[in-house]
Amino acid sequence: MSAYPEAPGHRDTDTSFDAARSMDGIAGRLRQEAFKFLTQSGGATADEVAAHVGVSVLAMRPRITELKQQGVIVDSGLRRLNRSGRRAAVLAPRKKTALTRWRAWAQKGNIK
Repeated sequence: MSAYPEAPGHRDTDTSFDAARSMDGIAGRLRQEAFKFLTQSGGATADEVAAHVGVSVLAMRPRITELKQQGVIVDSGLRRLNRSGRRAAVLAPRKKTALTRWRAWAQKGNIK
């Protein structure tokens, strides 16, 4: 398994490790779909990304964090209400460097 943020992160417990390992083959595809939607839409909350991709926000939020750690998406400064009625950050691709970084990241085998 690759290191975070190229692969799902985990804490030092067996259950956390098992959960991260179970996402290892899926996480790359979810990051790719999230990035594509954020690029096409110009920005969205984690809840909006999850709904668009068709997965639980609990599966998507860590992928969003991984993309932020990779430097390919940023907080746009905008806020929208999420499904729970709370204000949520609208995330967007980092301007010019996002696509270049994403392609380089993907070519390193980080999308499975």
